[in-house]
Amino acid sequence: MERTLELNIRESNGVTIIDLQGMVDRHTLHILEEAMEKIIGSGQAKILVNGEKLTYISSNGMGVFLTYLEQVQQKGGDIRFCNLQDVGKTVITVLGLHNLFQIFDSEEEALKSFQ
Repeated sequence: MERTLELNIRESNGVTIIDLQGMVDRHTLHILEEAMEKIIGSGQAKILVNGEKLTYISSNGMGVFLTYLEQVQQKGGDIRFCNLQDVGKTVITVLGLHNLFQIFDSEEEALKSFQ
């Protein structure tokens, strides 16, 4: 099975949206890390991760978001998730991260939460 990760970065009402497609694991982690560096480096602090097409995320993958969470919160922002499939929800719950990250069923709800 080929491990690939594609991401699309777009913006809506001052919120940077990252559409994840594929797998986030040790083989693709660097792609996500580079994207987060770029986004946060450009001053963005409100980040929404759309996991609609995410097929797998490892604990290391969630670790990337944890790494940047405090940075964006210090700037008045947050990292939130929407459209997560069961695999993403399970990883967040098992790691006990549901207390740190807000998860929304739809992108619309998540975007409203930033207002």
